[in-house]
Amino acid sequence: MSKYKTILSICVCLSVGLLLYGLFQEGAFRQFTQTNIGWANDVGTLRNNLKNKNYTAIEETIDPYIMKYENGEVSGNDISNLFLAFSVVDPELEANIESWLENDTWNAKVAASNYYSSMAWAWRGGEFYSRIPDVNREKFKQYLLKAYLVLPDDMGNKLKDALVTAQKIEYLNEGAPSKISEMEFIGSALTNYADSRLVLESIERATSEKWGDDKALRQQVVYELDKMSLPEESVLYYRGEDARNDRNYPVAIQNLQKAISINPNEARYHYSLSRAYFGTKQDDKALEEINKVLKHWPHSSNAYRIRANAHFRLKKFDEAGKDIDKALSYSPYDRKMNSLAVSIYGKLNDTAKLNQAVDRSLHFAQADRYQLAKVADSLFYNTKQWDKAEDLYKSVVKIEPLDVAGNYGLSVIYGRLQSCNIVKTIYDYMKGCALGVGKTKRKCASQYINWAHSAVNHLKANQKCAEINEYDFSAF
Repeated sequence: MSKYKTILSICVCLSVGLLLYGLFQEGAFRQFTQTNIGWANDVGTLRNNLKNKNYTAIEETIDPYIMKYENGEVSGNDISNLFLAFSVVDPELEANIESWLENDTWNAKVAASNYYSSMAWAWRGGEFYSRIPDVNREKFKQYLLKAYLVLPDDMGNKLKDALVTAQKIEYLNEGAPSKISEMEFIGSALTNYADSRLVLESIERATSEKWGDDKALRQQVVYELDKMSLPEESVLYYRGEDARNDRNYPVAIQNLQKAISINPNEARYHYSLSRAYFGTKQDDKALEEINKVLKHWPHSSNAYRIRANAHFRLKKFDEAGKDIDKALSYSPYDRKMNSLAVSIYGKLNDTAKLNQAVDRSLHFAQADRYQLAKVADSLFYNTKQWDKAEDLYKSVVKIEPLDVAGNYGLSVIYGRLQSCNIVKTIYDYMKGCALGVGKTKRKCASQYINWAHSAVNHLKANQKCAEINEYDFSAF
């Protein structure tokens, strides 16, 4: 195991990326093999037993699956899907996980690794890696390291060791670190783990525009996948995912539809297609696909989140509320789900759930100005809690004074309140756009800039705010 630990130390120092997000959180895991064990219900049972600290019942639920695995009746992917029960974002369960670890069982260690990987992702969040606050970056690395180190060493069981090795390779590869020889690292992984498809697939995801933007490496990895004599459906899936990661949705949809025509029972194909449809705002089609996914993955919090979001965009708020409730029951502190929940509960006028969603969405993001602005936007546009939105926007500009989202939000609020504070915030907004501070692609689009210019002209015309003459807006 020393070679893995050596690679891990290099990767952590160089800010390793995604961890098991692609495999466990984003639904890229494979469909569970059809068995007669009733695994879908047992995922829920395992979560409930973890909450209730019933570790004996957990072991008794898992062991029959492990026996079938060792007898070759189910695959390693099947076992991975079962352990999704522990891939949750809920800091309240950490003490329970660590208490179970004291039993020093294989099941406890693998479950804890899945839990820690989910917590690592929660700290890392959904932004480009360069945007992650230092405190979140450090927490991410700490939990990723815990996820790696808690996995059991050689137990003398080749099947179990192969499963653990697969997870370790996932942890090491997901970040595709750019400061080391990637292909040398990939070659080592391929040599030491027989299922090279999993290795290449994880790297292909990790080098997408959002996570690494290494198109040359990604294309080389896709080429390697193409050479592996994989089933046509798998190649189409990889190409579809590659296109979706680059937001080339038409190409993604075309490839994923072809993959589904070959194998309509593969849940991950439908999951990826639903996300591609969602990206093109074809919400009805996204709903159709995600409903198929939930037949296979009835405990997937992300599937419920996507369905809630599609219902929300279709203004079906009651249905959206039911779906987000379900999603949060599985990962109550997931920031994406809670950000969406703020918008949904605001439309439903459910103040209690809204306030809880605000608190939980910020649990991992007190220093993350992008998340703060996102929650503030949800509050401002979907609820009447303007005071709380204003406080969050102020937190954003405290972290970065020229952040465009924070200053734009404050400008709109001050405009509605007819407060002269708008003069400085609108100047800082326009300056932030000019300098590219924050998410300028959206917040600095023409309709927002035009509104800002109109507000400035209005302020100059009525001269109710003397401060307007102290700023030079001519450069913007």
